Amino acid sequence: MSYCFKYDSGWQSTNLFADNWKIFPLGDTALINIRGIHYSSHKPINRIFRSPDYPDIEKFKAAIEKYAEGINKQGYNVYINLNPIKPDFNGRATGDADIDYRDLLFIDIDRAESVKEPSKEAELEASLELGRQISTWLSEQGWPNPITTCSGNGYHLYYVLDHLENNETDGALIKSFLSALATKFDTPETKIDRVVYNAGRITKFLGTIARKGEDSPERPYRIARIVE
Repeated sequence: MSYCFKYDSGWQSTNLFADNWKIFPLGDTALINIRGIHYSSHKPINRIFRSPDYPDIEKFKAAIEKYAEGINKQGYNVYINLNPIKPDFNGRATGDADIDYRDLLFIDIDRAESVKEPSKEAELEASLELGRQISTWLSEQGWPNPITTCSGNGYHLYYVLDHLENNETDGALIKSFLSALATKFDTPETKIDRVVYNAGRITKFLGTIARKGEDSPERPYRIARIVE
């Protein structure tokens, strides 16, 4: 059985928003880019939140969570920056050059066929099993346990990095690592995304509804969340 919650109109997921801060810890100078991409029009919106603009971290978190919840209810899939943004950033949306350093390795596992509609339960199970195989193998190589999340349609593994530099060398290292993992573990049904190596990558904001295509009993919308 997968760890994703199926969405229904009565579901309130705000209690899951706090799980984001277990993956993306916030400091006094933190900047957060929340990006929304509408599930039907694919129209993107961006908003930058700056920790110094708020009296304390809790109000900073609350403002981000409220905004994420609001745009998610309007039909936007909600994303957050994977890596820390440079403190002097002054733009409207971040790119690779705006990242200060890399502090997370992101492994994105999904079904191999079209991902333009929600996953079936069996497809989610296959992604979860592949994630377990990967984390077990990496543990045998001396790696720590990852933080595992359900993205709504697949599974994500997050490994903490020791402040890798945002440069071509470290970017190429992560790119080759993901490619090697995919070569070792991909199956005809389930795959590792090889292109999520860029420093400015965004990832799913936990506690929000993941919408792709049409919601149906066989392929329902689900809530992104940490796997306990």
